[in-house]
Amino acid sequence: MIIVEKLKTFYFVAKLKSFTKAAEVLALSQPAVSFQIKSLEEEYGTVLFERIGREVSLTEAGEILFQHVEKILNELEAIDLALKRYADPLKGTVRLGASILCSTYLIPPILGKFRSLYPSVSFKIRARYAQEILKLLLEKEVDFGIMGEGSPIDENIFDTSVLFQDELVFVTSSTQPKGRKILGLGEILSEKLIMPESHSALRKFIDRQFQERGLAVEPYIEVGNIEVVKKLVEQGFGSSILSYISVKEEVREGKLKVYRIEDLELKRNVILVKRRGKVISPSSEFFIEFLSKELKERKNEFQITE
Repeated sequence: MIIVEKLKTFYFVAKLKSFTKAAEVLALSQPAVSFQIKSLEEEYGTVLFERIGREVSLTEAGEILFQHVEKILNELEAIDLALKRYADPLKGTVRLGASILCSTYLIPPILGKFRSLYPSVSFKIRARYAQEILKLLLEKEVDFGIMGEGSPIDENIFDTSVLFQDELVFVTSSTQPKGRKILGLGEILSEKLIMPESHSALRKFIDRQFQERGLAVEPYIEVGNIEVVKKLVEQGFGSSILSYISVKEEVREGKLKVYRIEDLELKRNVILVKRRGKVISPSSEFFIEFLSKELKERKNEFQITE
């Protein structure tokens, strides 16, 4: 910092063409200003100013140094502003990765409320499958991820925390009412199942629950887009097992019906994932706090109401 202070003193002497005026601006004594300039001249082995009475002007060497010092001080000012902006949680950028499920059905309403309250915060959101989000975290493309459990996560590399529990439900079209709220496993497996693709975290979670009971899900159709799955079910092509949060609007509108599955606890944690040891921005920390609070208030939206 000593050299920076000397360069700053040099800059003001050159700009104001006066040791006295520079001392006033910098709140230094004139001898202190003279000492710093002399120290710089000794360090560079050259004379930086020509002194004629009270007037000072740059030497050729001083002109060269002035051009560089002006750039340096401008850059330092830019760094100062950038770091102050970074430190302000209401003016920074939030970089997050969200699973397809979360980015489609969870993030938009919460993000909309957040943006209305804190419009100066910007967002960079990557909507990906869970395994791809873990890769983005490793590559430092995002600061944290939001996803449902299902894909394996190396605890030596990532830290996780539970945001809420999402209930998975058996979904049929509204024209195929079963007359009961809970259906048996055998009845579920006898249906034509339209399921998310096998590499999705949702599907991995579902398959694991059935496998633990010695059963296997054999889809009639596999689709990579949950919205397409819902449309096919709505049109009567088959049934599905989906996150309740993804179908609650259609249930409310009477387009789909949902059921619990007997002897199967299909409640999945939705988690926040960070690379271990990662220091995230104040804006991201602030958004995570906001998100956690909102999810607690909305927890009844993620499960079937009795």
